[in-house]
Formats: sequence, structure tokens, C-alpha cells
Amino acid sequence: MPALVAYFLAVRLSLDPIMEARQPSKLGKPYPLGQCLEIARAAEHAVRDRSQPHFDGLAGEGRRAYVNYMAAGGVFRRVWGDLRGKFFQNAFQLGTLYVDVSNDTVTPTKPKVEILPFAEADLNAIRDFGHFREIVQLYWGGRTYPNHLLPELAPYCPVIHINEFGIASVREPTDYMVAMTRGDRFASAQAILAEPAMPEPLFRLLAAGLAAQNCAPAASIEAGRRAGIEKCRKYRAKRWYANETISLKWIAEATRLKPIQTGAPKAQPHDARIMELKASLQATDQEIAELEARLAIARTARAAYARSALDLLAS
Repeated sequence: MPALVAYFLAVRLSLDPIMEARQPSKLGKPYPLGQCLEIARAAEHAVRDRSQPHFDGLAGEGRRAYVNYMAAGGVFRRVWGDLRGKFFQNAFQLGTLYVDVSNDTVTPTKPKVEILPFAEADLNAIRDFGHFREIVQLYWGGRTYPNHLLPELAPYCPVIHINEFGIASVREPTDYMVAMTRGDRFASAQAILAEPAMPEPLFRLLAAGLAAQNCAPAASIEAGRRAGIEKCRKYRAKRWYANETISLKWIAEATRLKPIQTGAPKAQPHDARIMELKASLQATDQEIAELEARLAIARTARAAYARSALDLLAS
């Protein structure tokens, strides 16, 4: 395990200067905060690259262990889901191990790399769009609404998310989430679309923003709600959940959409940075408390061993 940690840490350290130069900040947060997907993708490419630079020492041992394991038919794949009921995380499954090379993208004081038995990681699959929305609100913050704007897209991407900076996006055109909605035959998307709508002024603002991107938004909230629910039923009847080509078309359609600014941000980037620093301080204080507790236990154990040794010498 230490050799694997050293190897994946060496990979991460080799990527950091490139990644930070490419994207110094994301949504007002400095690298690496919020960039778990970007880091995971880059690390996956680097690890699979056979021309990867030579690593010495413990990192070299880890690299050789990884190569030998893969040559023997091992499994190394990227996974994504709800980590410990708190946030989304991109990580890897390496056999029975959970490998996270972006462990510091929420709390920057944490180690960059975490490796542990997969069963202990508490990474859970996103069950449905209701579960997805819960983690969105915990992790990304902001507000979520049913996608009554784009009925044809809604069975695949039924959520509109407005983040803390007032930026609205259609969620979630990723392979995992599209596979999930296909897997439940658009049932959880239909359930989201039946929920209360966004405010009318917000609907009009977003509809205008989509029209400027050559989209054809619904004429009204109610029309969008009815049409979106009907599209879920229609796509189910046509068995579009089993059609890979159509799914890829809608992923491409959603991916091309640009985020829309809904107004003045609720928090400026420096405010977000202050919040991150406060969270980092709290995490550091917690780590210090844990270390002090472990130190106290170790001192107690040492005193007990010393007494036992003295008793033996005296007998």
C-alpha cells in the first residue's frame, strides 16, 4: 500500500503544475478546489500511458506493482458517486482498492491521495435524480428546479441547477447519469418534472438565454411541465432507454448548452475563498485534535510499557 500511495502521489505531483496553469480557478475557487473530475481524468491518462517517465524509489515500486497487476488481468477504472453522503467524488477502483488522486479538492488540507479498501470508502451509487439533487444541494449549494424549459431534453436532464454565483446549468449530461435515467426508463426524471416549478421571472430569463443559443424553450412553465412528462412516457413507449445512439445525441445537445447568468452572484469569489479557508481551518483543527488524542493514547501506552519493564527488572 505505501508503494501505491507513493506512485499515485508522484503522478499527481507531476500533474499539478500543468493542471493549475490550465485552470487556476473554477467558479471562484483556486486550484485544486472543485476540480476532482479534471484531475481524475488527467491522472487516468497518465497512469495508462506506457511512456510515462521512470519513477525512482517507493514510487517506482508502486508503478511496477500497478503494471504487473494490470498485466495479470487486473481492473483499473474510474468511478463516480456519492462519497459518504456529503459530496460527489471521482475516484478509481483498482481491484479491491479505492484510489482517490483528488482527495484535496474539497478540503485542501487533506492528503492529495487516499487509498483504502473499497468497502471502507463509503462511495455509493447515485440511485435516482432525487438522490442526485440531495448531494447537489449539499456539495454544490445553490438551488435546483425541474427542467420545464427543454421538454425534449428533460427525460435525460430533468434538473436545472443555479449555483451560488447565480449561474444556471442543465444537469446532468454525464455518461453515468444518462445511463441511470435509461436504467430506470425515465421514471425518476418524470418524478422530478412533476414537482413544483421555478418562479415565473426566472423561467422567462432562462428561456430568453436558451433562445439566444438557438434553442426552442417551452412557451410557459405549464406547457414545459406537461410536455416534459409526456416526453418521458413517449420515450419509454418507444424504448429509447435502450437506444445508445439517441442517448448520445441528447448528451451532445446538453453538453453544447452554455451556462446562463441569472443575475448578480450571491457570493463573490473572494467570499467563497474565505468560506473555503474557514472550512480548511476547521478541518485542520479536527486533524490536530485527532493527533493529540492519538498522542495521549501513545503516551499512556508508553508509560504502561515502562512500568512493566521496571517491574520485570525489579523482580
